[in-house]
Amino acid sequence: MPGGKNNTERIESLEDRVANLSARLSVHDTIIEGIKELQAKNNDTTQGHTSKITIIEQQVLVLLDLKGTTNAIADLQKELAILKKDIDSLKSWKDEQKKERDEATRRLWAFGPNIAAAIIGGIVALAVVLINYWLGKLK
Repeated sequence: MPGGKNNTERIESLEDRVANLSARLSVHDTIIEGIKELQAKNNDTTQGHTSKITIIEQQVLVLLDLKGTTNAIADLQKELAILKKDIDSLKSWKDEQKKERDEATRRLWAFGPNIAAAIIGGIVALAVVLINYWLGKLK
C-alpha cells in the first residue's frame, strides 16, 4: 500500500478527520444559531423602524399639506383684503348716490313753495283784475 499505511490506519485517520470536521461544523452551527437569533431580533427592531418610518412619512405629508394649506390661506387673506377695499369703496359710492338723491329731492321740494306762491299770486291777481273789471262795469 502506498504511503506505508494499512487500511485500519487510513480508516482511523479518516475517522479523526471526520470528527475534527464534525466539531468544526458544530461550532459553525452554534454561530449560525446566534446569527439567526440576532436576525430575528433585528427583524423585530426593523419592523418597529418600518412602522416609525411610515408614521414619519405620513407626518411629512401632513406637514407638506399644511404648508400648501397655509399658502392657500395667505392667498385667500389677500383676496379678502382686496374684497374688503372694494366693499368699502362700494359703500362710499352708495352713500354719495344717496346724498345726491336727497339733494335732488330737496331742490325739487324747494321749488314747491315758490310755485304755490306764484299760482296763488296769479289767482289773486286774476281775482283782483276780475273784481276791478266787474266793479268798473257796475259804475
